Amino acid sequence: MQTSKSSKPAPGTPVVHRLANGLRVLHRFRPGVGVVAVQAWVDVGSGDESADEEGLAHLHEHMLFKGTKAYAAGAIDAAVARLGGEINAWTSFDETVYHLVLPSASAPTGLTILAELLQRPRLSADDLGPELDVVLEEIRQDFDVPGRKVSQKLFEAAYGTGHPYGRDIAGSAAAVRRLNHTKLTRFFARHYRPERTLLAIDGDLEAAALEKLLTQGWAGWKSSGAAASAVQRGPAAPGSSIHFLRANADQAHFAMAFSAADLDPIGRADLALLAAVLGHGESSLLVRRLQYERQLVNGIFAYGFDPRGPGLLVIGASTDGDRLRGALDATIRTVLRAAAHGVSAGALERAKAQLLADAIFQSETVQDEASRLAYFESQQGSWRAEIEARAALSSATPERLRAFAARLIAEQRQHLVVLVPGGALPDLTKDGIAAISAGAWAAGNSELQIAQQLPKPDEAGRYSLTLPSGVRLVLEPKADAAVTAINATWIGGQLLENAGTAGLHALLAELVPQASERYSEVELAQRIDALGAAITALPGRSSFGLRGAVISEHFDAFFELFLDVLKRPKISDDAVDRERMRLLEVVRSRDERPAQRAYAESLKDLFGDHPYALPLEGEEEALRHLTAADLRSHYFRHYGERAPTIVVVGAFAPKSILQRLLTAFPAAALKATPLTLPPAATHRPTGSEPMRWIELKRSQVQVAQALPGLPIGDPKEAELMLLLEVLGSSSGVLFTALREQRGLTYGVHVGAIIGLSGGALTIHYSTAPERVTESLAVLENALATFLKTGPSAAALEQARRLLSGSRAVSRQTSGARCQEMALDRVYDFDIGRSDRLYQRLEAVTPEAVQALAKTLFGSGQVHTVLLGPKIEKPATAPALSLAGDGPS
Repeated sequence: MQTSKSSKPAPGTPVVHRLANGLRVLHRFRPGVGVVAVQAWVDVGSGDESADEEGLAHLHEHMLFKGTKAYAAGAIDAAVARLGGEINAWTSFDETVYHLVLPSASAPTGLTILAELLQRPRLSADDLGPELDVVLEEIRQDFDVPGRKVSQKLFEAAYGTGHPYGRDIAGSAAAVRRLNHTKLTRFFARHYRPERTLLAIDGDLEAAALEKLLTQGWAGWKSSGAAASAVQRGPAAPGSSIHFLRANADQAHFAMAFSAADLDPIGRADLALLAAVLGHGESSLLVRRLQYERQLVNGIFAYGFDPRGPGLLVIGASTDGDRLRGALDATIRTVLRAAAHGVSAGALERAKAQLLADAIFQSETVQDEASRLAYFESQQGSWRAEIEARAALSSATPERLRAFAARLIAEQRQHLVVLVPGGALPDLTKDGIAAISAGAWAAGNSELQIAQQLPKPDEAGRYSLTLPSGVRLVLEPKADAAVTAINATWIGGQLLENAGTAGLHALLAELVPQASERYSEVELAQRIDALGAAITALPGRSSFGLRGAVISEHFDAFFELFLDVLKRPKISDDAVDRERMRLLEVVRSRDERPAQRAYAESLKDLFGDHPYALPLEGEEEALRHLTAADLRSHYFRHYGERAPTIVVVGAFAPKSILQRLLTAFPAAALKATPLTLPPAATHRPTGSEPMRWIELKRSQVQVAQALPGLPIGDPKEAELMLLLEVLGSSSGVLFTALREQRGLTYGVHVGAIIGLSGGALTIHYSTAPERVTESLAVLENALATFLKTGPSAAALEQARRLLSGSRAVSRQTSGARCQEMALDRVYDFDIGRSDRLYQRLEAVTPEAVQALAKTLFGSGQVHTVLLGPKIEKPATAPALSLAGDGPS
């Protein structure tokens, strides 16, 4: 593992060495990228906890951000934001990771901050109580998500309650309540040590500069107390199990797992490939057969859980009660066939392409690169293990994968969890589920015996211009881009809907990318997957579009495929009926997503009869009456016959793309009929009932507010962007008031709709029912104080750096740059519009942000929705009083 400091590896080559105190350092110098990712991988996760320590690994992720000897609580987030960077952390079963991404000039400060975080955290007993409340709120969030209930029960069943992988990473609520300051500090002393930490740095930071920074901030890190002994991950639970749950849910959910122990690099590769073949991508076996062909499920997936200890093959799905029996039966039979017969060479090659493409997509950003290299170095022994892992993927054969599947997939190894809505299928019991499972395995094995008599079946610089057709074209060639992205966008989307067509674009978004007149659904999906690509549709509030991304070496083949789908999508009656069923289930299951429902209800109150008041997924009555003919007519009238804005970013020849688009869009083929849009949105006055309560049996109350915002292109858009950050960032006014000071919520989101016909500012958080009144009072007081004082110069500067830094980080990807330019051009701005908008941030004053806040919050149109368990309603809804204190 030792690497000589005097050696000079080529830029882009990872170097690993160990300091005298035991700290491992992984460094990869990437000159010219302009950003640096800094990550500390601490070799401790929930899998290292004893039963008495449950939840401590995750709690440290929270407590380390509560201040250090050099930084007060909240100051670290603020410091990173001022640098234009991002900081966060995650906890897994096997590690806890603290990560920053920063402009390269700020890397020294970032390393200093991370050193403070790990080496000198305050870990104050005074902070522990409020933060435990925050963690409990985080745990409660999972109570209302049926899929999480199923997943937690599945892991408990597959590993057993005594195995650390059988417990939730955050711990149970009861276990978290038992934690105390002594346990916290002892755990930190045993695990947060230099010899148990990997420091990973990827980006524009030279080795000499890094060595100096390590000497200053990291070489002096000393361990204290006795080190924790290595915790061995025991075997998974033997045998099989079946569990049956009833819960507040609108859909039925089920999941099954098969244990995969003692995985070497070949086994890890085979687990990932088997999961991809079964349930990753539109052409995978389970998705194609159960979701598209037989329409037994609303969604189905498979993944390989590949930790340091024994892993799992996990398969899960959602459906309704009427289809549950058939879906479970078909799932078991399908995986049993895969284990017995294997998969085709074509399916395996598509899975290889998907997984290798995932790795290539991760190479676009320094933070993804750092994570990937650090994972292999920390969890697999060396970053070079990735080379072996890729070789294991590439060398897989259908027979090797079949043998692996046959070892895993068997009835006696199946752990199954089924959850149904509380009032559905009243006669269904655990014994009934066991009978369905046993019958499927028996029928599948009988089928295999018959099939053995038959042969195996086969499985057959930037340019901006307008073309004569009216197509607006933007090209950004970048010869070294690993990924090339393309967007085709039109004005439209939700603006073209009404109460009778609500959800039309949500349906179109599902249907358009699925098939073309040339390629069937399955054939198109297979071609896209084989190229390591993706095509999706974007149903926006003011636009509709199609976007694609592909590994650059395959762009030529993908470009023709993309154009075929764009110009000639096939919208069949069967596909509409299928996707309508899925979308109706989404609409019916809104209560499973209480945060999104509360947000949507607040927009209804604000926008009234305007299309922006409609939920993007649509309404049940409208969806039921939309036909394939309606959808085809709408698409071709508003999009197929109108010139799109097309943006291409990545590795391609500009002249070649221009020539091909001129051929694809002859001027005579497109119409120039003006698009008729609804008038600008008007906002409802609050009136005598500024607050609406929607009763829902859940663990938390969702609080959502909506008030008038700004339209796209408004002169004060920069002020609005800064206002959102000052109020809602992790060091913002509302986050500080509600979470950091009072522990009322896990998080606060302040967002905006910035539409072509108007806008909205939105505030959302969730809290315990008994703390709703308190939280509303805190919210009101925080906003009232802000309106009187405005943001400080320091807070505004921090918001500027955060916005600019976030944009720099996100624009590393071809897709992000492509999307930004597509929206600028489709709304009739030039491609420099976003650049100028971010430049204008520098000129915005605190007084300008305060004035905008007074205008928006003083509009008399602040609508509040409370969604959750009914409690005593406040006598009067909180409302900001701005009398005599108008906008500056």
